[in-house]
Amino acid sequence: MGNILRVAVLAASVLAAIGSASAPKQHDVQRASTLHAGYDDTWSAVIDVFADHNWAIDKLDESSGIITTDWMSLGSHGSEYADCGSAPLASTETPQVRFNVRVKEDDGGTSITVNTSFRVTRTFDNSSRVIECTSKGEVEATIRSETEQAARANGRRKRPEPAIAVDAGVDGGE
Repeated sequence: MGNILRVAVLAASVLAAIGSASAPKQHDVQRASTLHAGYDDTWSAVIDVFADHNWAIDKLDESSGIITTDWMSLGSHGSEYADCGSAPLASTETPQVRFNVRVKEDDGGTSITVNTSFRVTRTFDNSSRVIECTSKGEVEATIRSETEQAARANGRRKRPEPAIAVDAGVDGGE
């Protein structure tokens, strides 16, 4: 009788753990915004943001305004940015992200659209599966915010300094 009770308790525990697994939730993500900066300043700013975060750019096409990356880890920040649901019985790797950014001239500025794809690999019972995750919207907001700050700084650096007026009528003190 004791073995039957142990098996029943174990089975109930396993079922409870399986029942607590959840799918990724959909989050309201703002992917696009318009910056009050020129295209060149915004383009350079996006590249600077990726460099500052050490995110490797896979493809870069300035004429179309497209920047893409391959799958990469965001390290310990991955779970802050991605919702991968839960699977209590599985071991889960750090989420990976892939970016697709579009920079485009727009009325009154330059628009930037940040699209992300997230995934995670889970292993259970010697079997691995790739799970598609959803974005929480945080990494998109970070890229847009940091790009806007960098684009403004780029624009300020390019403004010409005022010329110093020189009186052409002065002939060296004679």
